[in-house]
Amino acid sequence: MWRTDDHERIRVLTWSGQRPGEPVDWRQLGQLLVDQPQARWVVDLSPIPLVTSEGLAQIMGAVRRVREAGGRVALCGLSPALRQVAASVRLDRLVEILPDVIAAVAALRT
Repeated sequence: MWRTDDHERIRVLTWSGQRPGEPVDWRQLGQLLVDQPQARWVVDLSPIPLVTSEGLAQIMGAVRRVREAGGRVALCGLSPALRQVAASVRLDRLVEILPDVIAAVAALRT
């Protein structure tokens, strides 16, 4: 389940699985983002060591729709392995990637 926290009109989504090893619900993430496409979103991936191809597709598709609607998305907390994957698919050209929630929220305030 994705937990949502508000930081001064910026919504932060963080994966908080109910059980250890619970698979990440990428479709839920995509739906949360596109349900409010004009919002500013931070997606904290720090609890997730690696993203599946389905997860990348959901992230990329949702980010495109949010951007088209005038919203913004930043990713943060990527593991080293996930950073490599993001670079290989050029995700950093589509979305801001920052080290942590504090930096991502600050970047979306501007």
